[in-house]
Amino acid sequence: MIELIKLRIEQDERVLVTTLTKKMSEDLSDYLLEIGIRVRYLHSDIDTIERIEILRDLRLGEFDVLVGINLLGRVGSSRGLTRGYP
Repeated sequence: MIELIKLRIEQDERVLVTTLTKKMSEDLSDYLLEIGIRVRYLHSDIDTIERIEILRDLRLGEFDVLVGINLLGRVGSSRGLTRGYP
């Protein structure tokens, strides 16, 4: 998965990665940050204003990877997102 994410970043694309739980999205985001990938997570514990800011920052290229729970994957066709893996 990491190599696919890096490939998409090299192609100036944004990546959506989905996990099964909120905790998994936070843990994966922490790991990706540790290895130098610009990442944020999004789930229901994030307040509405911050969610809007996160999505705006994604579109502006402030970070490359958005990690969310599986429900977010169902709306992954949002403009500007590329799935990192099937």
